Amino acid sequence: MDDISSFVIEGKVGKIMPKKTFEKEGRVSHLSSISVVTRPERGRDNWHRVQAWGEQFDWERELCVGDRVRILGNIQQRVWKDQQGNQHYSTDMAAETLEILVPSKDRPAAGPAPADDGDGIPF
Repeated sequence: MDDISSFVIEGKVGKIMPKKTFEKEGRVSHLSSISVVTRPERGRDNWHRVQAWGEQFDWERELCVGDRVRILGNIQQRVWKDQQGNQHYSTDMAAETLEILVPSKDRPAAGPAPADDGDGIPF
């Protein structure tokens, strides 16, 4: 990520929003993440809203609130019009990669291991 508009966020998942579908752009999913500032002179914690377009991530299935994650991506500028025709500008944080560093303690336990049917094949 040599681009000047790239970002790296390391923090905890705060909220996972349901996917939305747009006519021209396709599907988008959003995730809020908090990066905790541990030095008092830096001020308060920072919340970030990150998005992923298409089927890149299935955050609703892969993540739990409280998971500690590292997100890498690009900052993108967008221009769009609302239903009344007013033009809006936004700066978006678009995820490219996501890594779960530490799973949340509230993450549901994995299901039971599949039964061995005796054929030696693990699936």
